[in-house]
Amino acid sequence: LTDKKLAILKSLSTNSISCVSLTMLAKACGMSLPLISYHVNGNPKTEGLLALGLVEPSDEREQSCVQLTMLGRLLIKGYLG
Repeated sequence: LTDKKLAILKSLSTNSISCVSLTMLAKACGMSLPLISYHVNGNPKTEGLLALGLVEPSDEREQSCVQLTMLGRLLIKGYLG
């Protein structure tokens, strides 16, 4: 994983809100919204965090948001290499 993807995962793991909007995530990570979207969703050449199974989408609020999966939590806690 890239440093930016790891930063996104760490930000999600430390957030007290279970589901975080991409806009909130961009502010927390100090990245632009398009860059956050790129790392979460990926593109045809690069898998994003969704395709890797590390985050999952949720529509708990009016905005789309993401939350860590169990695999994402295990990775951040150091159980996976």
